[in-house]
Formats: sequence, structure tokens, C-alpha cells
Amino acid sequence: MDALWMVWNKRAAFAEVARVLRPGGRFVFSTWEPSYLDHAGMLGRAGFTVTSREEADRWLERQLEVYRRILADSVALEKELGPGVSVLLAEARDTPATLPDTPRVIVSATRN
Repeated sequence: MDALWMVWNKRAAFAEVARVLRPGGRFVFSTWEPSYLDHAGMLGRAGFTVTSREEADRWLERQLEVYRRILADSVALEKELGPGVSVLLAEARDTPATLPDTPRVIVSATRN
């Protein structure tokens, strides 16, 4: 759930998932999908058939609300997280502008 976007080598990740799944096994994940990424193509090359791809319900509205709350509670978060909170606050400030072109999708694929 929402971890794939942090994987640098997605082709290798898909190949490893294909290796451990038996034929007919299902791989389901959610991620953000910028226009330059072709998840379906990478999955196909790894031995999967995409059975569904859909945008998560109200994903943009919900993600913007998460960032709004992070910024609104920045003082409390800094007390709890310490200096590392700067990364979270930078994401909450900078990412909303890129979100409309980066839909959050849920993909289901079957291992061939």
C-alpha cells in the first residue's frame, strides 16, 4: 500500500514479485503514477497481465487534506519528531502543486 513509489528500480521489484508469485497469483498495489511511468508496460515485461487500474476514490482531495493538516500541526509535529520533521513539512509544502498530474492509482495484475 503506497510503498511502490519509493522503490527506485520498479522493474526489478516487479520481476521479484513475479518470481515469488505462482502463475495465476495476484499482485495488487497502490501508488502515485506520474505520466512518465508506464506501470502496465513494466508489469507486462515482468510476466503480469494488468486486470484493473483505477484512480483511488477522492485521492486528490484526501491527499491535500493530509498535507493541510501536517502544516496546520507543524509545531506539535516538530515537538514529537524533532529535526526530521523538516522533510515532512517540505513535502507538505511542495508536493501539492505536482499532485494533479500524478494520480494515485490502484493496480491489480495477475502473474502469467
